[in-house]
Amino acid sequence: MDLQFGRHLSNIQALPIADGLKDVLINQGFTISRILQTKPNDLAAMLGIEEYVAKIILNAAERHNYK
Repeated sequence: MDLQFGRHLSNIQALPIADGLKDVLINQGFTISRILQTKPNDLAAMLGIEEYVAKIILNAAERHNYK
């Protein structure tokens, strides 16, 4: 596993969201930084999830980013 991928993986794994959502984010190549740059409706469309779930992901990323 390369170092960049390892950092990316731990970055997403630190989010307080369901493991299934973490898997989807990792498989789609998301980082917390990329999540924070994405609007909820765009994130929902990219991941094939409801917008309210995308907002939960964004809120978790924001909380994690401001620790």
